[in-house]
Amino acid sequence: ACQGESATWHVKGHPQKDCSWVGDYAKGRCVKEDASGVYAFEACPFACGVCRIGECDDDATWHKQETTSKNCAWVHEAADLRCGGVVGVDGRPAFEACARTCKTCRPVLDATSACDGEDATWAKNGAPSKDCAWVAQYAEMRCNVRGVDGRDAYEACPRTCLSACGAS
Repeated sequence: ACQGESATWHVKGHPQKDCSWVGDYAKGRCVKEDASGVYAFEACPFACGVCRIGECDDDATWHKQETTSKNCAWVHEAADLRCGGVVGVDGRPAFEACARTCKTCRPVLDATSACDGEDATWAKNGAPSKDCAWVAQYAEMRCNVRGVDGRDAYEACPRTCLSACGAS
C-alpha cells in the first residue's frame, strides 16, 4: 500500500483536492473517498501518515470506541468497510492501528542512505519559511507535508521524521 502517492486520486467531484491537499490536514481528510470509493488513506498513504518506518503489525491494544471486542481481528472480517470508517478509543482510525489488516504498511528504509542529513533547501510548498526546523516542531503531522520540489518532508528531513534515523 505504501508504494507512493497516487498521481490521479482526488475527492469525488473536486479534482483540486488531491493527496497533497489531504496531507495538509490528514486527520480530517484521510477518510475522504474518490468517485470509485477508494479512500484517501489507500491512495495517499504517506499523506495520511499510515506509512510508518518498520511498522507493519496490528496494534493488539486497539479497539473500537466503547467496544473492546471490536479490535483489529474484527476489522479484518470486513476490512473494506471498517478500515476507513472506524475510530478507536484512542482516537486513531482502524487504517492506522490495524496496519497489517488494512494493508497500510510502509517498507523499512535503508537507514544508511536515507539518513544522510536534513536538506537545508527544502521548504513547504507555498511557504518558503517553513523548513525542516518547522517540521520538527510538530513532526507527527508535518512529516507528510509536500515541499516546493515535490518531495514530502519525511524525504527531505529524515532525521526529524524517520524513526530509522533516530527520530522519536
